[in-house]
Amino acid sequence: MLRGAMTKKPAAAAVLTLAFLLAVASAEALPDCLPDCRGADLRGGLHLAGADLSNADFLYFLGADLRGGSLMGADLREAVLNGADLRGAGLLGADLRKSGLFGADLRGAWVGVRDAPLGPADLRGAILNGADLRGAALLAVNMSGALLMGADLRGAVLNDATLSDANLSGADLRGALLHGADLTGTDLTGADLRGVEGCDVSGRLPGCGR
Repeated sequence: MLRGAMTKKPAAAAVLTLAFLLAVASAEALPDCLPDCRGADLRGGLHLAGADLSNADFLYFLGADLRGGSLMGADLREAVLNGADLRGAGLLGADLRKSGLFGADLRGAWVGVRDAPLGPADLRGAILNGADLRGAALLAVNMSGALLMGADLRGAVLNDATLSDANLSGADLRGALLHGADLTGTDLTGADLRGVEGCDVSGRLPGCGR
């Protein structure tokens, strides 16, 4: 559904979902478990939109259930989100540089959406090895230097994304959209590129007619 929504006119349901995520961007009480929320059940109840957590010595969301939460515009640099469930979460404008997302589930997460009031999340140097990003909206997301070894990116929308010097070895990119993506220096060793649509700026993808 996301593929169609990003390449054509967004479906009504997708528009409503995005509108909801933006609506919860008001300041709300932070969860009591901070800064250590390992294994916490925060389904639909985590609203860190715009929160500046950069002064915290550490932020642990290891294995936490963050489904449907809003982290839009939050400063989560170097946060530990390994194994976290972020399905359908709003991450627009979030600063996730050098954050740990090893094995995290980001299916259907809103990470980068065209013409959204907040820009895409910053995932430079993030660790996403083995992460589940099936169908995730990752338009124009900066993932330069990120580790995505063995990540599942089937059907993900990566149009105009920056993946320069990222490691995508062994990643599953079947059916992903990569129109205008930057794959300069990207390690694609063993990556499954079957059905990938689009031509990256470096002309490395099958869709570039080579």
